[in-house]
Amino acid sequence: MQRIGFDLVDARGIDRVVLAMYRGPVVLRPVTGGDADRAWAWRNDPLTHRFFRNPAPVSLAEHHAWWNDAMRSRERRILMASRFGSDIGVLRFDFEDDIASVSIYLDPALHGLGLGTALIAAGDAWLRVHCPSVFKSVATVLESNAASKKAFAAAGYRQTSRVEVWEKLLAVI
Repeated sequence: MQRIGFDLVDARGIDRVVLAMYRGPVVLRPVTGGDADRAWAWRNDPLTHRFFRNPAPVSLAEHHAWWNDAMRSRERRILMASRFGSDIGVLRFDFEDDIASVSIYLDPALHGLGLGTALIAAGDAWLRVHCPSVFKSVATVLESNAASKKAFAAAGYRQTSRVEVWEKLLAVI
């Protein structure tokens, strides 16, 4: 029974309670190579990858190659999000001229706590500080992804005439 009990829990319950009770700021930092395995586990979780444009799981080796390339890229930034010292999700920006395409995913154990909206808002604030020439942020959200649509709408994004495209003006040009 003890083994079965350990298989049922992940010892993260207190993290979930604290994150739900306290709505403190989301802190963003550049990712490191040491973040890759955790991000891979989150990315490959069935609750997460089903909403990716390419919903197939990726191998750890493929992920590490992509992660390392992304960390060196000038057109991409990957940031780890945390709240109260606990990592909660990943935010990625891909830049083209003065537009940033944003993509997020959370630790699947933390879904449903409103953290997606907080992560998106933190990303918008990060862009204003670190990339002031970016005037618009754009997200592709699959029509079936109700949680992400709700999170982006709550963060001030509006669905465009293209069904799966959401955007937000960050600055007046």
